[in-house]
Amino acid sequence: MLALVIPAGADTPTSQSGSTLQPIPLEDMEVSVFAPVALQAVRIPGSITLDGRLTEPAWQSAPVGSDFRQREPDEGAPASQPTEVRVLYTATHLYVGVLCHDSDPSAAVATRFNRDADLAADDRVTLLFDTFADRRNAFKFQTNSVGARVDELIGDEGETENRDWNGIWNVKTARAPSGWSAEFEIPFQTLSYAPGQSSWGFNVQRIIKRVNEETVWSGYLQSLDFNRVSRAGRLTGLRGRSQGLGLDFSPFLTTEVRRDATSFKPGFDLFYKPTPGLTLSLTLNTDFSEAETDDVQVNLTRFSLFFPEKRQFFLEDAPNFAVDGLTPTSGPLVIIPFFSRRVGIADDGKPVDLIGGAKLSGRVGKYSLGILNAQTQERDPVPGENFSVIRLKRDVGEQASVGLIATRRTPENGDATGLYGHDFLYKTTRFLGRRNLTLSSFVLKSFRPTARKNWAWGSQINLPNDTWTIFGTYREVQRDFDASMGFVPRTGIRRFGWFLQAAPRPGRWGTRQVACAFDGNYITDQATDRLLTRNIVFPCEWRFESGDTLMFRAWQQLERLTEDFEISRGVRLLPGRHTFRRYMVKAETADKRKLSASLAHFWGDYYSGKRDSWNLRLNFQPGPRLFLSPEYLQSDVRLPEGNFVTRLLRVRLDIAVNPNLSWFSLIQYDNVSDVFSINTRIRWIIEPGNDIFLVFNQRWLDEEGSFRSIGREGRFKVRYTYRF
Repeated sequence: MLALVIPAGADTPTSQSGSTLQPIPLEDMEVSVFAPVALQAVRIPGSITLDGRLTEPAWQSAPVGSDFRQREPDEGAPASQPTEVRVLYTATHLYVGVLCHDSDPSAAVATRFNRDADLAADDRVTLLFDTFADRRNAFKFQTNSVGARVDELIGDEGETENRDWNGIWNVKTARAPSGWSAEFEIPFQTLSYAPGQSSWGFNVQRIIKRVNEETVWSGYLQSLDFNRVSRAGRLTGLRGRSQGLGLDFSPFLTTEVRRDATSFKPGFDLFYKPTPGLTLSLTLNTDFSEAETDDVQVNLTRFSLFFPEKRQFFLEDAPNFAVDGLTPTSGPLVIIPFFSRRVGIADDGKPVDLIGGAKLSGRVGKYSLGILNAQTQERDPVPGENFSVIRLKRDVGEQASVGLIATRRTPENGDATGLYGHDFLYKTTRFLGRRNLTLSSFVLKSFRPTARKNWAWGSQINLPNDTWTIFGTYREVQRDFDASMGFVPRTGIRRFGWFLQAAPRPGRWGTRQVACAFDGNYITDQATDRLLTRNIVFPCEWRFESGDTLMFRAWQQLERLTEDFEISRGVRLLPGRHTFRRYMVKAETADKRKLSASLAHFWGDYYSGKRDSWNLRLNFQPGPRLFLSPEYLQSDVRLPEGNFVTRLLRVRLDIAVNPNLSWFSLIQYDNVSDVFSINTRIRWIIEPGNDIFLVFNQRWLDEEGSFRSIGREGRFKVRYTYRF
């Protein structure tokens, strides 16, 4: 064991090894968490040649962080393959060098090249920077052995994760007989940080995929994932940094070609940092042609489906507008007070031109701030509208925060709507010594003409630990609550939910972990307390050392329909009470293989009849230049009211020449909308911040086996970023 409990006010004991602080091993004392480690950044007079090789003298003389420990599979054990990290900086740039020693470098898995690819199947290195030293929020930068670039924003130790943020930075990698290495170059202008703060939170993670090993520089407990910012080590010695004027100017030009017309659309995005921690963003004549198209979903419920935001302007600082515990990942029947897809996408799902918008976001001392105003253009019959949101949160102590949010949606003709509310979050990794605990609560009030019962409130407790988890939540949403700039799938309800899980690690039978749970939801009518939905689930998952998994799920569900429900065209369920049992088995092979697969089968009762479903997905990834993933989903529903079959086919194809030039295609068809569509995009990153996009979209309608074109467009977009 390598850490000990330190009385309040005592210094953490460390031993000096070069310039890297190492925790002192203590054998016979009660221990809790890994003692913080520290690494000193060294200022250099000139820039580094970015080639992935740590050969410059500055790298050789820099302090080394090397005591990486396993989180998986053996908590706290030394890494099976050594890793070294060094940090250099100039007045304007931060350089991080990571040397990944490997006794078998040819076995390093690298399946993706393209920007923001999912590197879950790859050997990879991830950097985490807590630039405000608040032990809550962080920037993440990730690469694999062939130099793919992935970045992410972390809020409140993983309560919010924004993988779609795109910073301007670069990385190069190189392979050698002893392993592989990476050189990260991150401009200080890309980061937000506290002025005068010379020490940042810092952590490094390395994944060795062939043995499914995760090693970290700091915070190796299995109950603490890498996003637990409070368990990061320290990066010291950062002085004399400069962001220049803190101004990024990104003009762009989009050419759109349709059957009947060709148009040219100039515009720009501007980003200015009045302080190192605050960013003012302006956009004019905004264009989102490079945004990835939505995945088609087949809805067999009577509630709205959730589609994630994919437009860059709204994603860049999304955590600053999120309410803790009310995010897309916070559970079923999620309430999101501000959902940016309400801006620029009408209720019919079609885009509305954004004339312009402005945002101010970031941190000032203990406060985090998000202010947005945007104006959309009229598209008959959709009127032009103005959207405003203010989100303010203050840290309380080291582990709590309080916040407020207010939104307002003002159409050109009509009454304004919106909401305001407050929230609270307490989060610690030291409950009962070294356990995780999160407490949160919220209260919201919407406003619209004639609404009276327009409140929503709730709270939840969460103890997410490695071998056991306890979760409970209560929420109440009154019938007139209307988050006109948010997402609320169900109103007029009370909901009580729980999740209890045991996940032992047997250490035998080739098994890494077995997780079984008792999960449930009770939803009642808010006015009458009448039971509307009851869902009791018993899921089990068997995770093997190889990375393969087996899953089984059994559940009993009650649904009380209070009005007619057209579940499919011509198939209508009448009001009444339905109780049914369902089952699921699923097998997934490890994604580290060149060919991996996932197959799930669902069967059992469904309302007044039966439903059988199959989900099949294949991933073919022979190397970083090609990724092919076909997916097929089918549901066969047999009811006294009528039978029907839904089918959804989706094919993803990524072709990448190198990390800067990639071609992405998404092909989809479903027999509910009877639409066959192709979205294909070529992206050339001339250099980080300067891009060329070529986009083509085609849609056909299936009319009894004959496909008729219902939409075709091509777009060409050029964007260049000037930094001052």
